[in-house]
Amino acid sequence: MHNSIKVGDNVEIIMPFYDIIKMKVKKMIDSKNGEEIKEAHGGQGRIIILESSQDIPPYSVIRRKVV
Repeated sequence: MHNSIKVGDNVEIIMPFYDIIKMKVKKMIDSKNGEEIKEAHGGQGRIIILESSQDIPPYSVIRRKVV
């Protein structure tokens, strides 16, 4: 992560070959301890899990929608 993501944020997931999934973050989980978190910030060295109804392939990029 480079920036912050919070539960409730609108994000876009850009998959290889530029397919894009638009979604609202409903739940995030810290992959290290399995605990639900409300936000994650860049520079923490954290890996987070986002719940999605679609499979997200490796090397996908997530970006927060800024209005």
